[in-house]
Amino acid sequence: MENLHDAQQIKEQGSIDVELGLLDLESKAKIESISWQVTAAVVDFCRGMSYVPEEVKELEIALGDQYLCNFSVFQSLLDHWALGQLFPIMPVHHLQRAPDRNGTLVDITCDSDGKVTQVHRPARC
Repeated sequence: MENLHDAQQIKEQGSIDVELGLLDLESKAKIESISWQVTAAVVDFCRGMSYVPEEVKELEIALGDQYLCNFSVFQSLLDHWALGQLFPIMPVHHLQRAPDRNGTLVDITCDSDGKVTQVHRPARC
């Protein structure tokens, strides 16, 4: 956790230094790249432990893949807004396989909040 916090602090200081004109963008990009590598190493290290800090769980989600989708939800938008109804999303293939990666579904249309942030997994029969 100390390595993670050090990497985050150096990344933040790099952003400040760019704003102050003390660091160029190429150097900032290198700092961010190393910071994400350290973050991924910490998440991998914590995988499978009996206790994983909440901060690391959140980072694991942040490191997940982003899948661009085209959700046009004008027809379902009122149900979601008024009733809190979930917008159903389901894969069209590999239905018998459990997911092996974290990911976020990101909407590219103008009628959405931009990403799916709530997951509902129905009980299996």
